[in-house]
Amino acid sequence: MSHETRPGYFARVIAALLGRELPAGEVRPGPAASVEPAPAEPPPVAALEAEAAQLRLDVEDRDRRIAAMQKEYALMEGAQSQIAAEAGARHLEKIMNALARPLSNLALLMDLADAGSEVALVDLISLARSMERELARLGLERIGRAGEHAAFDIALHQRMSGGAVHPGADVRVSVPGFRLGTKVLLRAMVTSKAAHAEEEEDSRRG
Repeated sequence: MSHETRPGYFARVIAALLGRELPAGEVRPGPAASVEPAPAEPPPVAALEAEAAQLRLDVEDRDRRIAAMQKEYALMEGAQSQIAAEAGARHLEKIMNALARPLSNLALLMDLADAGSEVALVDLISLARSMERELARLGLERIGRAGEHAAFDIALHQRMSGGAVHPGADVRVSVPGFRLGTKVLLRAMVTSKAAHAEEEEDSRRG
């Protein structure tokens, strides 16, 4: 090998041109080559198709579960409606059973009256009281009695005549009402004390 091709020869030439010497045996390294990052490769088409297929399966599974829940809810709702209807039918049958006998006797009296027979008022009153007792066993309660006095309660009473009536004012029951448990079916018709006094005065004058 000639001296021109020995290691470091070109380095010493460059150093001489730059005006300085390199230490013996030292070779100036060349500039480091920059390394460019490799561009990211797009995902393969097969992977995208597999992901899309999985998404479709997830959506179909969700739709099936929603449909099953809707069907189950409809069945439950139908069962509850049927239970409520059966309970109502049983309660109505209970009421009819309780009233069947007094209604039968009342029908007999009506048939006798239609045939021209005389019907005693006491028999009609007895039947009416029997029906009221049966209904009371089922929870139907009378509100007041005709002629009795009570403290006015807007939830239980309805004014028939006279001026404004304040809660707690003394009133007289003219027509009884009815309630079933806590539910008022018919409020009792009442008159105020002043209106009742006027009625009594008018009856005396008449």
